[in-house]
Amino acid sequence: MILTSEQYEALQQARTILKKAGLLNSPPGSPNTEAIHLKDLCCLPVKAPFPPKSSHLYLPLLATPFSSEDILNSLNWVTAKGYAQKIIEHPPFTVVEFPETGTSEEEVVAHIFPVSPGQKFDPKLNVQYSVWGKHGSHDNVTCYLLKDKVTSLPPLCHQFKEKCKLV
Repeated sequence: MILTSEQYEALQQARTILKKAGLLNSPPGSPNTEAIHLKDLCCLPVKAPFPPKSSHLYLPLLATPFSSEDILNSLNWVTAKGYAQKIIEHPPFTVVEFPETGTSEEEVVAHIFPVSPGQKFDPKLNVQYSVWGKHGSHDNVTCYLLKDKVTSLPPLCHQFKEKCKLV
């Protein structure tokens, strides 16, 4: 692998950043050896224990209404007792400051946050606006909007449901 001067400069900048972060403690080797080491570092699976710190405000897209066909096929059912009119999927580790809600008390917007078993990030603690009105929870509720990656079946979940606090 032969590096151009721009690639070598980028490698040096990456090395400086990684060294400051404590990810690269060895002295520089040849550019090719270091490129291989950096490539290995970049390919490591990363498990973020907390949301990444960012100065960017997360602005979610608008929730997608379920189509008439989805509703006829019961694809909008959240649980055996409830359904949603709209759905929005958020990226991992996001804080939603102003979650989209329905235009009436009967219109439900389902917010989906990807989580992994044992993950310490709790999405419901990252909704920032007018929460903790009427709320409740149930264990072992089948959630039809989610699918188990292995079985493709809806998993049993801990359901937490809340209404916005009226001010």
